Amino acid sequence: MDTSDTDNETGPSNVLAFGDAVDLLIEKLPESGHHLFIKLHSLHHPLLGRSDFVEALKNKLVGSKRYLCHILLEEIRPGKRNIEFVKYYQRLTDYIEIRRFKADYADADRRQYVILDNDLVIWQSYEKRHDMRKFTDLHRVEDFTTAFERAWKTSERDLSLTKLYI
Repeated sequence: MDTSDTDNETGPSNVLAFGDAVDLLIEKLPESGHHLFIKLHSLHHPLLGRSDFVEALKNKLVGSKRYLCHILLEEIRPGKRNIEFVKYYQRLTDYIEIRRFKADYADADRRQYVILDNDLVIWQSYEKRHDMRKFTDLHRVEDFTTAFERAWKTSERDLSLTKLYI
């Protein structure tokens, strides 16, 4: 599994600031087709704390009966920053599934990324947290999707957030 920071799409147009990357996701989310895959180290990731992203995701999920959002996390512990996301998640468990990925997988693949359908990946390097990259190359997107699906199959569903009283 390739966990390096090297890639074939390092041109200036593919490097995004975090805010620009989230804005791109918010822009593309309404027109996306079937799924959103999110792999993050923690529920405390700033993406899940952005109220505009959470609102866009909620609007997409409520407006579509077949859209799915799969989220893989290493650490699942709510905090003040992501309380809005947790509240939406508790109401939309038919559309959002959260799983905890296994420690051995977490050690092997430190990448954090978002896959929107099968045509866009926003990737955040673990070492360079403010360095976001955008991938639209089909082969690169397939690599990320395959890695996500492999981790998803070996992960365990986490129900702790559904039972949490906020």
